[in-house]
Amino acid sequence: MTSALLVARVSTVEKGQDPENQLVPLRDVAHRLGWDVVGELPLKLSAWDEKEAKQVWNAILSKLQETRADTLMVWATDRIYREQAAGIFARIAYLEQHLGVRYYSLQEPFLCTGTDPQQRELLLFLFSWLANWESTRRSERLKAGAATRRHRAGDQGRAAWGRGKMPTLADVLAVRELRASGRTYRAIAGELGLSVGVVHKLVHAEDATDG
Repeated sequence: MTSALLVARVSTVEKGQDPENQLVPLRDVAHRLGWDVVGELPLKLSAWDEKEAKQVWNAILSKLQETRADTLMVWATDRIYREQAAGIFARIAYLEQHLGVRYYSLQEPFLCTGTDPQQRELLLFLFSWLANWESTRRSERLKAGAATRRHRAGDQGRAAWGRGKMPTLADVLAVRELRASGRTYRAIAGELGLSVGVVHKLVHAEDATDG
C-alpha cells in the first residue's frame, strides 16, 4: 500500500489562512486512492523569505525520513518551494531518484510522478514564470506603497515617518532585501541610518497596498 506524507504550508502574511484548509482535501484524495497517510506536516512559513523557504524544504526531508513515506502529497508545488523551473525540477528529481519518493500535487496533476516528462517540463516552466511574475508584482506594490506614503506626507513628510532622514526608493529596496536575508529591524536601521520605526513601516508597507 502507498504510504503518504501530507504537506500543507501557509505564509505568515496570508492572514486568516490555515494549513488545515489544504490538509482536508489531501486527506480526502488519499482516502479515495486507498493510500495510507503516515504523517502530516502543517507549516506556517513564508516562501518569499529564502531562509524560511529552506526551513520548509528541510522540514519536509526530515519528516519523510521520520515517516518513511513513499509518496509526498502537496496542495501545490509552490507550497514546498518557490523558484525557477530548473530548481523545482531538481527537487522533484531528488525526491524521485535519490529518495525513491513519488510526488503528488493536487492542483498540478501534470507534475505528478509518472506523467509525461516533456509535458511536465513545459508546464512547470510556465508556472514557474507565473510565480516569478507574481513576485515582481509584489515588489512593485511595495515601491508604490512607499511612494504613496511620501506623497501623503507632503511638506510634513518627517511627521509621517518620524525623526531622522526621509527614506528613499533605494532605502525601500535595501530594507526589503536585508529583511529577507534575516536581519533584524534594529540591525537594518543601524546600517541604513533609519529609525527602527521607519524600517518597520517600510517592511509592512506592502500590506497596505495588497487587495
